[in-house]
Amino acid sequence: MDKEKVLHVENISKTFPGVKALNQISLDLFKGEVLVLAGENGAGKSTLVKILSGIYTADEGGRMILDGAEYTPKGIRDANEKGIYIIHQELNMIPDMTVTENLLLAQGLPKHKVKCFVNWKEADKQAQAIIDELDLNYDLHAKVETLSVANQQMLEISKTISQENAKVIIMDEPTASITGQETDKLFEYIKKLKKRGVSIIYISHRLEEIKRIGDRIIVLRDGTYVGEKDAVTVNVSEVIQMMVGREVTQYYPKSEHHAGDIVLEVEDLSLYKLVKNVSFQARKGEVLGIGGLVGAGRTELMRGIFGADKIASGRILLNGKPVRLTNPKVSVEHRIAFLTEDRKRLGLLMGQDIWFNVVISKLSKLGQHGFLTEGKGVKVAQSYKEKLNIRMPSPKTLVENLSGGNQQKVIFARWLFSDSDIIMFDEPTRGIDVGAKTEMYELIDQLVLDGKTVILISSDMMELMGISDRIAVMSNGSLTGILDRKDFTQERIMELALKGYLEK
Repeated sequence: MDKEKVLHVENISKTFPGVKALNQISLDLFKGEVLVLAGENGAGKSTLVKILSGIYTADEGGRMILDGAEYTPKGIRDANEKGIYIIHQELNMIPDMTVTENLLLAQGLPKHKVKCFVNWKEADKQAQAIIDELDLNYDLHAKVETLSVANQQMLEISKTISQENAKVIIMDEPTASITGQETDKLFEYIKKLKKRGVSIIYISHRLEEIKRIGDRIIVLRDGTYVGEKDAVTVNVSEVIQMMVGREVTQYYPKSEHHAGDIVLEVEDLSLYKLVKNVSFQARKGEVLGIGGLVGAGRTELMRGIFGADKIASGRILLNGKPVRLTNPKVSVEHRIAFLTEDRKRLGLLMGQDIWFNVVISKLSKLGQHGFLTEGKGVKVAQSYKEKLNIRMPSPKTLVENLSGGNQQKVIFARWLFSDSDIIMFDEPTRGIDVGAKTEMYELIDQLVLDGKTVILISSDMMELMGISDRIAVMSNGSLTGILDRKDFTQERIMELALKGYLEK
């Protein structure tokens, strides 16, 4: 019996000023299957799914057919009404609204018989039912801005998969900022969706997920169709080669090097939120990984060191001397950098040009008699475009127009330009494709060879073990152990990550 075709895409193209984002893309999606879209950042994946979900309009000449009828969505709401939904890579929650309000905003909050009043009891009941689907435990009245990026992502997922009329759900990097345990929950629910006949278009740069959840893989490169493979039988290295057009021989490049003197000491550091009595040292010319589950206090610890959150007790020493890092500006002056995991809200000035986002951390290097020289800024951004392979039409392009991975590279360029000695990365490869990840690892490796100190938070266990020299593991706000490279195992890291919860 032939498979039932839900969606047919034929010769879809999309051109932006100076860029051919998609070129004659065709594909079919069948009922109850997971179709994986693979490709580097800038390959056209996000452009394609934005056309499918009504955010962009395709160029003339192509067509789409949904359930046998012509499909030309007039916007997101129109696409939703026809049964197509998207879980975006970048979070779309409203920060200053509650969990309940965000979950029910699209469908409307239930009203009392007196229709000008919201029936909050019923609203909370409906919201609770939605998060129960993924076995989540959130305060329904908490504002979303108080939740971690991972918890916001799980809410985004819950909101979308709860739509009863869904025929096609597009998932753009849904696991980029969530834990392995949360990923398992999502994958179990995807299996339920498939049984219901819902089709999934799935984008992920975590290639190990492809074989776990995918049925077919379609690879795009530079806006064009490269090929299709069966997800179950395909070799991951073959997918990588199709994506990047070359063979990636060393996924975690790491040069031979030796750590030098201690440059950062943290002694009995506690914050007013979560982090309790943490002590560790970081040396010149090493990568110190920070492991642990989401919510263990890893990000809070780095924010406290950087001066973004207030320290309750303890002290920080740089090169043996106590310092008071009262705010990020002071930390930057002490040549400390922090690449945040939430690039959209905390890392970038979305309404500004790329060049300005690159130089903002060290404007004094460009200033002339108190004035900022734009020409110099553009030259700086252009140099990092070439060094980091940032895909952008021009340094004067608004940073909000770049893909997520290229936005991450812009932040990387900013801290390279600041010439910091200690660089703290919080999930630096979230939403970045396999080729760009390797480039990022090479850059981190070069930082270490140049004598910089790198502190790396990552939820990707293989990444953490692949590029770290030592790993400090956080659990429930405490540091439960530090492992040398020779002692790295997934089991040992997980044991330390759970220790702070099991002892309670």
